[in-house]
Amino acid sequence: MGQRPLQVAIKIVKYPAEKASTHFRREASVWALLRHEHLVPLVGFVKERNILISPFYEHRHIGEYLEENSAANRPRLVLSLFFSPWKKLILKSFHKVLGVASGLACLHANQIVHGHLKPANILIDDQGSAVISDFGISKVVDQHGFTTYGVGTECYMAPELFVVVSPGINPRPRHGSRTSKSSDIYSFALVALEILTSKRRKRRPGGIFITEGILLDLRAERTEYHGTLKNGLWEVLDPCLSFEPGARPCTKDVLDQLTVVFNALD
Repeated sequence: MGQRPLQVAIKIVKYPAEKASTHFRREASVWALLRHEHLVPLVGFVKERNILISPFYEHRHIGEYLEENSAANRPRLVLSLFFSPWKKLILKSFHKVLGVASGLACLHANQIVHGHLKPANILIDDQGSAVISDFGISKVVDQHGFTTYGVGTECYMAPELFVVVSPGINPRPRHGSRTSKSSDIYSFALVALEILTSKRRKRRPGGIFITEGILLDLRAERTEYHGTLKNGLWEVLDPCLSFEPGARPCTKDVLDQLTVVFNALD
């Protein structure tokens, strides 16, 4: 019997500068060399047209998974972690969090910043595992003078990536507004909390442009999850939501700590 034909997804990346295409090809080559069970593989690209080709995942992304499972678990079940009839389902959610952390750790080890980690960029493979998609290209954009703030979806963005607007003053980026491994860690924590609690993030009016008052609200957001997660989970994720990028842990440390918690619960 012949092998099942590979279904693929095709993405065309457009840049206004010819030089950017050269860097696109370089970054696509790096992606093609990355091999990790929790990263979407690049199976090919067309350099003349900036086309990326990857496997097609028919099941869904993690956002749809959350919607389909929101009634079955979280947040009440997470509060009773993990000694309930729903233990297996909760562990499946936790396993997806571990998968995202593992894939992100691989990217960072290869000096690749994702830049826009969110549920829609986390796909579910045939084995039910989480795989990260749509990574690496934001690094190319940063290298060519494009706007680096607002690369991600605002409800999953780290606070330093927002543009603070004051009355009568032109918008100014806070902290230089560059995507980084630290901003990826912040986004990861928000995605992990959404997976584990089923509390969906809400878009804010104004997108990436916010006032000082809303910036302060972001600082208080992390307190909403206090008491929601037990068994050491919150203690791992809370530092990832630090307002200052330099205070956030590195991806490998987060993955190691989550693995310890998971093994204790399994």
